[in-house]
Amino acid sequence: SISMKANFKYGFSIEKEHFQKNREQFMKIYKENVKDYKNSVLFFKGQIEMNVDSTDIELDFKQESFFYYLFGVTEPDFYAAIDIEKEEAILFAPDIPSVYKVWMIILDEKETEVKYGMKTINQKNMVEWFKERKPAKICINKGKNTDSDLISMHPTLDWMKDYEVDDTTMYQWLADSRVFKNEGEIKMMEITCAAAAEGHIHLMQKIKPGMPERYIQALWRGYGQENYFCYTTPYQNIVASGPNNSIAHYHTNTRTTQDNEMIVLDLGYEICGYDSDITTTFPINGKFTEKQKQIYNIVWQMISEVEKQMKPGVNFLDMQKVTEKIMLTELLKLGIINNKYSMEELIEKRVSYFFMPHGLGHMIGLDTHDVGGYLAHTEARSTTLGYKSCRNGRVLKKDMVTTVEPGLYFIKHMIDGGWKDLNLPEDIIDFAKIMEYRKEICGVRIEDDVLVTENGIRVLTQLPRTVEEIEACMKGEKWEDKSDRPKYLQVFNLNDYISIRPG
Repeated sequence: SISMKANFKYGFSIEKEHFQKNREQFMKIYKENVKDYKNSVLFFKGQIEMNVDSTDIELDFKQESFFYYLFGVTEPDFYAAIDIEKEEAILFAPDIPSVYKVWMIILDEKETEVKYGMKTINQKNMVEWFKERKPAKICINKGKNTDSDLISMHPTLDWMKDYEVDDTTMYQWLADSRVFKNEGEIKMMEITCAAAAEGHIHLMQKIKPGMPERYIQALWRGYGQENYFCYTTPYQNIVASGPNNSIAHYHTNTRTTQDNEMIVLDLGYEICGYDSDITTTFPINGKFTEKQKQIYNIVWQMISEVEKQMKPGVNFLDMQKVTEKIMLTELLKLGIINNKYSMEELIEKRVSYFFMPHGLGHMIGLDTHDVGGYLAHTEARSTTLGYKSCRNGRVLKKDMVTTVEPGLYFIKHMIDGGWKDLNLPEDIIDFAKIMEYRKEICGVRIEDDVLVTENGIRVLTQLPRTVEEIEACMKGEKWEDKSDRPKYLQVFNLNDYISIRPG
């Protein structure tokens, strides 16, 4: 396994050159695909500072991801522009009265220029800058996120009506730039994934029957904060024990764990804005029962086969179809699915949705469900039940980073009658047999973060995965990956690309 704790003695921040390279990559993609870019200014809005309801207490600040990707700014209320012909970036800093310096750190324009390496202008002079620049067109990053159906943050200032505004072109190319990780981004993904893998191993060796789910969540957050200065986690923590195994987005974490049951941990860390997303499933007492082992090994077979097949040119949705066939085949062997039905019939009737209603994975980077799974110039989202849940419909290409997260669940709602909504024949599933399994295991999910390489993938999330590895780890044995899975093993030298600063 990879341990990086010694390198995190003081925490770290990313150098400004990292974001310069992001801008260069985006501008190259933009110019290659947008023919009438000349005399255009690309205009962006950063996240604003927000309060808790009507109080004067601020919510924890997180920069808007597109804005952070291009400029690296970690303070609220900024605007920015890119003069696409000159390839020059300009920050527009908020006009904050100097009296506020009594209460907080506020950088002036010169200090901001030093910190971020870009020309900085006070926002009170922003309109004048545009008048002097006289762009033929202002392009803004307005587009719909295909997971949330929400529109991206973009400037909507009154004075913009004096210019031609293009709000349809930029989004797909900026999102596509984020899909393809450059060298600095790959290193950040390696760091956050390795840290999260280490955190999962830590929990495997700490968890005992009788621990509340909320306490396990606290162990996770504490480990990340103590060792990797993870100020926040990238998504709501899923600590799902017993019957909660089968709830894909369970995050209330209010149950107390019991002996002889399983736990699903869907947990990641955020380091310098870059997210990891790992799911592990294991027995709380450290020893698999036979039924637990049977269901776990089906999911392990699903992810193992997919990761062997993934490479550039492969459609990610086809990988979900691979996992579907494996799951149905193995459930037929266990008698959970009636073998009078052929594989073709099972697929046509969408039986797999009963057991795995979510998709196989999603892009990951500055957001956990990162942008780019479906864009205007890529293949449209499937309308087929189960397949349409997959957040990544892309043909794989080098330098993409995606999750791979097959699951198999015995979902109470489906068993209690939800199957009727799927128009399934009553005899296609043996519900009595499922209930016998549910006494010991209600669901399994295994999730990796993987980088697409020239000839295949590298699994960035190296941790115990087989039944034998998990049981050995939970007994306190040192874990060593002896599998034939595509690996990423490297001793990190953080000083190569980040600035270590006391803090």
